Amino acid sequence: MPSSTACARRASPRPRSTRRRRAGRTSTALRARIAALPQVNAITIVDHAGKLLNFSRYWPIPDVNIADRDYFKALAADPGRGRFVGRPVRNRGDGAWTIYVARKVSASDGTFLGLVLGAVELGYFEGLYRQISPTDDAVVSVFRDDGMLLVRHPHRAATIGKVLPTAAAALIAARDRAGGVLRNVSPIDGHERLVATKALARYPLILSVSRTVEASLAPVRRQAFVVGASAALLVSCIAALSALFLRQARALRRAAAAEERARGERDLREHCERFGFALDNMIQGLCLFDADRRLVVMNQRFAELYAVPRHLREPGAKAEDLRRVVLSLRGKREATGTWSSPRRVRTPLR
Repeated sequence: MPSSTACARRASPRPRSTRRRRAGRTSTALRARIAALPQVNAITIVDHAGKLLNFSRYWPIPDVNIADRDYFKALAADPGRGRFVGRPVRNRGDGAWTIYVARKVSASDGTFLGLVLGAVELGYFEGLYRQISPTDDAVVSVFRDDGMLLVRHPHRAATIGKVLPTAAAALIAARDRAGGVLRNVSPIDGHERLVATKALARYPLILSVSRTVEASLAPVRRQAFVVGASAALLVSCIAALSALFLRQARALRRAAAAEERARGERDLREHCERFGFALDNMIQGLCLFDADRRLVVMNQRFAELYAVPRHLREPGAKAEDLRRVVLSLRGKREATGTWSSPRRVRTPLR
């Protein structure tokens, strides 16, 4: 506010009428200046002793001294501090929450000359944040650098003006004055939130924007679900194709084995038929026994020579049973003959 600062710096002993005229023009200039600033309720110029020099709200100004206010004390006592934001208070006229932003006015040698004070209505910022809030669950807040909550959307009247040392804005400021990001449980609504803050360059204020963790991670979780479902579907397709391939491979192996077995059986049957044909056309009778003295094969000639019963012609018949039949047919009462080989019996023709 260069014009207001210049007015304060030029405050020097002048004729009373001249000072009143200049003060009136300054008051008019201040009202014109705040007409373009909807967030500013009033501008006040204060001298080094705390007395009001000019006021944008009305003229002539009342005889008021604000030397006991926190912003005046802070700027008057600290040479290195150029700005100060006061605690939110309710406007006595309409009850609106208001903060006072004070800027020090100093001489060239650093002497404290006074300050320019602006009354800012917090309702303006709450309405602004309501319009620009990205989502319904988002919270936009302004904190003082000591953790005092000044503005919040959605509005919580009970928390305005309170210092919240466990708020994310205060925790981030303690770690990095410029700002940062933190996951923290809000001391105001109790929700776990992802909070991003940014400190203002020329004022001791911190802008904070937050969303609940659940709402912030919802898109990621949806995407993870889609990716997971796609991966599961892909794995299922691969498993189904693998199972189909294995089934076809087993079917091919079974078909090949069956074909090989059928070919082997066919070849064996052909060999057996040839062998049987050869045996049946021999002029000698022949029968073969295994190591357990059981019949393996008997040709037709042997069966005809000794009139072997049909049940003794089958493979597995005992050699002793067949021997008794043969000897009985030769007219011998006692079994005096000896079969030296369990595998072959040769019978001479008569």
